[in-house]
Amino acid sequence: NEQGATVDRTVRPLAVNFWGHTWTLCAWCEFRDDFRHFRLDRMRDWQLLDAQFRPEPGKTLADLTRLYEQQQHGKQR
Repeated sequence: NEQGATVDRTVRPLAVNFWGHTWTLCAWCEFRDDFRHFRLDRMRDWQLLDAQFRPEPGKTLADLTRLYEQQQHGKQR
């Protein structure tokens, strides 16, 4: 994390984004039960699990996009 602590997370990867100088992994975090963005330059290691996630409402890229749109719409009011 930003304090330098090591944290293990199980995430549902949704997208990888580049923000001008930083790559981030956009994912559903099982630990936080919410969407999170993880900076790739802060990742020391990762592991691909054998288990596969089943699609669940509220945890998809479409859901995150809808959330962004709702937040942006609220800021425009």
